[in-house]
Amino acid sequence: MKKIFTFLAALTVTCASVNATIYSGNCGDSPDGQEPTNAVTWSFDDSNGTLTIEGTGAIKTFSTNMPTVYPWYSHQANVQRIIIGEGITHIPDWAFAMYENALSISLPTTLKSIGNSALEECKFWNVYLPEGLETLGDYALAFLPFRSVSLPSTIKSIGNDAFSYCEDLESVGCYAANPPSMGNGVFSYCGKLEAIYVQSAKVNDYKVAPHWSDSAAIMMTPAGYCGPNGFDEDLDNDETQASWEFEMATHTLTITGTKMGQYNRPWESSGMGGTGGAFNPDNFIGYPIGIYHVVIGEGIVNLPASSFYMEIGITDLVLPSTLVSIGIDAFGECWNLETITCNAVNPPALATAGNETSVFYDNDKQTWDQIPIPTLKRIVVPAASIDAYKAAPGWSVYAAYITDGTSTSLSSLSAEQRTAVEGWYTLDGKRLQGEPSARGFYIHNGKKIIK
Repeated sequence: MKKIFTFLAALTVTCASVNATIYSGNCGDSPDGQEPTNAVTWSFDDSNGTLTIEGTGAIKTFSTNMPTVYPWYSHQANVQRIIIGEGITHIPDWAFAMYENALSISLPTTLKSIGNSALEECKFWNVYLPEGLETLGDYALAFLPFRSVSLPSTIKSIGNDAFSYCEDLESVGCYAANPPSMGNGVFSYCGKLEAIYVQSAKVNDYKVAPHWSDSAAIMMTPAGYCGPNGFDEDLDNDETQASWEFEMATHTLTITGTKMGQYNRPWESSGMGGTGGAFNPDNFIGYPIGIYHVVIGEGIVNLPASSFYMEIGITDLVLPSTLVSIGIDAFGECWNLETITCNAVNPPALATAGNETSVFYDNDKQTWDQIPIPTLKRIVVPAASIDAYKAAPGWSVYAAYITDGTSTSLSSLSAEQRTAVEGWYTLDGKRLQGEPSARGFYIHNGKKIIK
């Protein structure tokens, strides 16, 4: 069954199945007065509300002051998620402004600039602004409902009112070593904004920089308490038992003390990682990815449940010799975790859910079955404890990668274990059936590659 529609002369629509209609067209940048090129295309799937832009280069600027002339605007009320594919370098003015039903957006690592009002008045809970982004236009992310946002180290220019009227915005993290140029009123009418986090060595530079100086009173290094609080099951209400510090220059989170809080993840609401303070199941790849390295200091005995759940930026983890147990989901869906160093002589007990340990795992995004983290290929433990870790529940899943620091291989894996950890995955953890044919970023045998 196929239908063909005409929309603005150059667009075609095909019915991909009985239940879904795919609308599509070209939207590549081109000289004034010429038709857009085929280098960039758009498509909208009305079965799931997904608007996708793919190709190489900039999206064509169809208007500098209104969203209605963009070719996908007729679907505005039905767009629930927006995916900007790898290769796209620029989102033009007003491209997706006022898409009030759009709850998530995924931005590519190739993105260099976001135009004026490009994402204004959407309903994104989280926006991960990727490394490589250099420019935000006027009102680029104004009127958005997120609670925290992280600006990448590559950001150079922030336009007038870029985040104005983000009434729920509580914290901003800026990774740039030097203060980016900033327009007027960037954080105007952000009544809840109480912290702007910058590199520890750069706080004074930001406090005197043009327009940044307007927020000098709330400029600081990200750090604080993460001990039990009034929301914890034990109601210990003693935050001083553990503290955290995040070094933005190295993306390292360090926790010290004796007792962490079960529901206390303040680095997350500080824009440093995780869900940015709000969980959105429709946007697994839209979370801020600030934390790469985690160091749990000596003295910590237990890691509470969900301590780092969905901190998807974490690549390596150091656990102390004092650690005895790790709670359920503590590192669930940390799908970029590559290395664990555990200094405990006895393998810390891993929490279980049903008959399975549920601490270090990823989820198949279609079946929701727990699977081994595809990137986790190295677990360093004390030399005398290697056999104990290889036999311990939960740890044994990664037996082939447990070492005292020497290299390991897949040779000791059974065929069943090998199948579980090898193969092709998308960046959001979905296992693929065989080698993918589409261009893009993938994980293969634990390594990120580009096809």
